[in-house]
Amino acid sequence: MRTSPAIDVELTRFGVWRTAIALLAAAALAAVWAWWSTLNTSQPRNSGIALLAALVTLSLVIIALAASLSSVRCTALRWNGQSWSIQRMRRNLAAAGEPLAGEIVVAIDLGLWMLLRFEPATRGARLRIVWLPVQRGGIEAQWHALRCALYSPRPAPNAEPAPP
Repeated sequence: MRTSPAIDVELTRFGVWRTAIALLAAAALAAVWAWWSTLNTSQPRNSGIALLAALVTLSLVIIALAASLSSVRCTALRWNGQSWSIQRMRRNLAAAGEPLAGEIVVAIDLGLWMLLRFEPATRGARLRIVWLPVQRGGIEAQWHALRCALYSPRPAPNAEPAPP
């Protein structure tokens, strides 16, 4: 069985992901406030203030959730022909720690955009599943090789790595 050659991709652009999160948050806020406007006409004045306070709180929760989802750190994604690893990067694209080995699964594939699920090989308090939004923009030259590595069959655990 032939595996995909080694690949090293730096994920630094997340415009599609951030736009999608912003649109979903805007739609959720619009739905909440449209619902309130229909209720506001049929409710007595006294209960409207409590409902308004609850909707303001819900709106703040939606905004906070959208902000936390849209903040994605730059990541180096590596396939050595045998296993996957990720390494977080600082703003100046310098490594921010040790590479973390694990397994990647494609959760969503829309052709020009993918959502990858990285599960670390070792479990711990600080090691958890990492979701990686990947867009073709910014890594056009490596996009095909990345997709090949993601969808190629995995080698047996004791097999030799693929040549670079």
